Amino acid sequence: MEIDELTETPQLGGNNYNFSAQQSALPSTNGQNLSGGSVGLPYASFLMGLVNTASVSNAADPHWRKPTTAAYVQDTWKVRSNFTLDYGLRWDYQGYPYEEQDRRSMFDPNLANPSAGGLKGATAYEGTGSGTCNCSFVKTNPKAFGPRLGASYQITPKTVLRGGWALTYAQTNGGQSAAGGTLGAGGWSTLNFQAAAFGDAANILRNGLIYNKDALFKVTNDAGVRPSSGQIDVPSQFIHPDSGKMPKMTQWSVSLQRELLKEFAVEIAY
Repeated sequence: MEIDELTETPQLGGNNYNFSAQQSALPSTNGQNLSGGSVGLPYASFLMGLVNTASVSNAADPHWRKPTTAAYVQDTWKVRSNFTLDYGLRWDYQGYPYEEQDRRSMFDPNLANPSAGGLKGATAYEGTGSGTCNCSFVKTNPKAFGPRLGASYQITPKTVLRGGWALTYAQTNGGQSAAGGTLGAGGWSTLNFQAAAFGDAANILRNGLIYNKDALFKVTNDAGVRPSSGQIDVPSQFIHPDSGKMPKMTQWSVSLQRELLKEFAVEIAY
C-alpha cells in the first residue's frame, strides 16, 4: 500500500478593511443621490478611519492524504506447440483524498440552513461526531478488477497471429483542486464586522479589530456558517459522491506478423 500526501500551500489569514462612501455621506440621505449628484467618498472615509466592513481570518494548514493500493497476478499457458495464452488479473483501489483530521466541509443542497430560515442549502462537515454527517463525502470503488488476456497463434512457421484484451482503470482526479474550497471546519474561521446602519462605522481604523482570538480556532461545525448576517457569501464547493470512482477503459488489439526474408518481417496491427 502506498499513501500519497497532497501538499497545499497554507491559506494566509489576516485583517481586511473596506471603506465606503457611506461613512462620509449625509446620514439623512440614506445613500440616495441629491440633485447635484452623490455625496460621500470612500477615500474620505479612509482618511477619517471609518471602516464600512472588515474581516479577520487565521491561516489554514490542511494535511491531505490519498491511499492507493494494487495487486496483480499473471500466468502463461502453452496450449499447443503453436498456440500460447497469457492471462492475468489486476486489482486497483484508490481512496479519495481526505484531510487527516476530517477538516473538510461541502455545500449540501438538501441540508436545512438555520441562517436562512431553514431553507435547503447548508454547509455539511465530513467525519464523525457532533455537527458532522457521520460519513465520508465520497464513495470509493473496491471492485475495480481488471482482467488481462493475450494470445499468440503460429499459423505457419513464418506467420504469427497475435491478439490481446484488457480492462484497465485510470487514476482519479487528485481532488486537491477542490480542497481549498472545501475547508470550513477545524478552527479555520473568518470573523466579519459590518456597520449596524447607514453612515455608522463598523470599526475605527486606529483601534484595530477587537475580537476573541479563540473564536478563530473554535471548531463549531455550524451548518449555517454561510451566509454571514447581512452578506452574500460564496458557499463551500459541492463534492459529488461518485468523485472517487476510477475511469474504466477497455483496450484490445490484433496483429498479423509475417517473415519475408531472413531478419526481415512485416506486421499489420489494429
